[in-house]
Amino acid sequence: MVEWFDFDDPAHDALPTYILDGNLTLLDGHTRAFVAYLGGVDSLRIQELDDSDTEELNLELYRECLDWCQEEGVTDLSNLVGRVVSHTS
Repeated sequence: MVEWFDFDDPAHDALPTYILDGNLTLLDGHTRAFVAYLGGVDSLRIQELDDSDTEELNLELYRECLDWCQEEGVTDLSNLVGRVVSHTS
């Protein structure tokens, strides 16, 4: 991810978000958002999805993941520093 992310021009596809239980929730693009955070990018484009866009998603699973994150103190990207598992081949 770091190899192809353009820190000087992070205008990639918008990150899909959804208001879940009153909170803006990132549905995909977590790695891209984290790499952007590490690179000091101030903002990324988002696309706020509506109910019709999320019909096929398991929102209950997202709620469970959000609960786990809350329990572990992961509430924003900065909380992932030192917690990310890297993939090695």
